[in-house]
Amino acid sequence: MIRTNQHRLTAFAAFLAFVGCVSVVVWMAGVRSALDQIERRGQSDLALASDRLTGELQDFRNLAVLSAVHPDIKAALVSGKDVTDTLIEMSYKTSALNIVVIDKNGWERAAATEGASPNHTGEVGFERAMDGALGVEHQLSTRYGQRIFIYTAPVFGDEGPVIGAVAVTVNVNAIEANWRGDRPAVFFTDTFDVVFIANRSELVFRSRGMQSADTGALPPYPVGPTQPFFDFRSSYLAGHEIWNIDGGRYLPQRAMHLTLDLPVIGLTGEVLVDIAPARQLAFLQAAIAAATLLGFGAILFLATERRRTLAEANALLEGRVARRTAELQ
Repeated sequence: MIRTNQHRLTAFAAFLAFVGCVSVVVWMAGVRSALDQIERRGQSDLALASDRLTGELQDFRNLAVLSAVHPDIKAALVSGKDVTDTLIEMSYKTSALNIVVIDKNGWERAAATEGASPNHTGEVGFERAMDGALGVEHQLSTRYGQRIFIYTAPVFGDEGPVIGAVAVTVNVNAIEANWRGDRPAVFFTDTFDVVFIANRSELVFRSRGMQSADTGALPPYPVGPTQPFFDFRSSYLAGHEIWNIDGGRYLPQRAMHLTLDLPVIGLTGEVLVDIAPARQLAFLQAAIAAATLLGFGAILFLATERRRTLAEANALLEGRVARRTAELQ
């Protein structure tokens, strides 16, 4: 009897261990499958947000290129023609923050928006335009008091050399306003790992590093606005990078981190996709598998116990019959 009970306990423990192993395998398979789906969706969302950003910036890039061949712009540099009204009209129609005509010495000849007009010599975009190429840069502007993109296109003279440039300034806040608060959390970082554009305002100017990995240079922002990034710990689950992040109510606590290089605008797109649904689905699948196995186990146990009880009853009855037969004989 004692051996029988020990055997039952051993079998029961082995069955529970089997159920646990199967549940873990089902959970891991469910997590892997769900995370793969989340990755595909996250990559699609990141690509869509990146395309939207680069598409809107592309319009201003084209504006800079087309403005550089406008006859009035060239006349402003050659003969000093007043093109302020033309620039204001172009700025109004395209929602550009400012359009500026700059001579080859870096001084502004005309602008759509009045204000301080510093010399542009030494600026990355302007120097590139003076080399005959399109310049692009982003910065926190002290002139406008906000984040901007600047596309600077060279203006060529009739004889070929560059005689100046036209710079189109883009208001980043106006671009963000169209998709702020969308899901998932998407942000764009520069070479300094500083968040320059995001659909979550609390991420802007958060930095994971203060120097460029390539040159060691400091970012083009005052030290004040730059803040440390939220506390997070990176790990890998089923081959996917997962962040455990303490970012407040508007960022997921556990999220898949995906990136996409955008060399055209000098930024890297990043997205944080909540993986809570994947974990919940995997736990549900594991629970269903465990419940199914336990249900079959219970049925099998009851059937086995019934057969054992019947066998014991039959053996008892046969013993009684045998004893009664012996007594009669």
